[in-house]
Amino acid sequence: MPSLVNSDGFFLAHRQIPELYARADAVEVEREFRAQIDRVLGFGLKPTHLDWHCVLDGGRPDILDLTLQLCDEYGLAMRVNDAVLRDRLLAAGKPANDTPIIDGYGLPLEEKNAIWARMLRELPAGLHQWAAHVSLGDAEAQAMEPHAWQVRKTDFDFFMSDMARSIVAEEGIVLIDYRAIQRLWTGETGAGGQSVE
Repeated sequence: MPSLVNSDGFFLAHRQIPELYARADAVEVEREFRAQIDRVLGFGLKPTHLDWHCVLDGGRPDILDLTLQLCDEYGLAMRVNDAVLRDRLLAAGKPANDTPIIDGYGLPLEEKNAIWARMLRELPAGLHQWAAHVSLGDAEAQAMEPHAWQVRKTDFDFFMSDMARSIVAEEGIVLIDYRAIQRLWTGETGAGGQSVE
């Protein structure tokens, strides 16, 4: 898939995402997406959603449309960030975040616990997604991300803390995972034939 890889056969680096958007052939993108999904399924795993990771919402309208098609075909939900996409999905009866994704990498380390705590206390009703990058901060984590491992460690420390658990309980926050979103996305019913809400 020449439009997706460099001369050494590796996917383009994160800093080359604009180049990838400009040159990616839609047929090759579909072939690669299907290969990745089928590989996961081939291992007997049961994925819940599709996610572009650092390329929020696909980066191009045709890639977004392809991803939505694959979600329907494979019975998967999709990670959503963009407000226009959110409105499109809601109009189609699909679940979508009520706010943009919050990412722990964007928060200052020294103030992170206070920021996470404040955000939990001020969280409005709705569906929200936070990208917390958790790690124990051990030697392996430090070797993998020598300049940013503390981001993951601080996220781990906060979300495993008694303070976080207390705030979640006090505020009546319901924590869900993508299995619940997938059920809403696909219209699956819960026990007793009731829609999952």
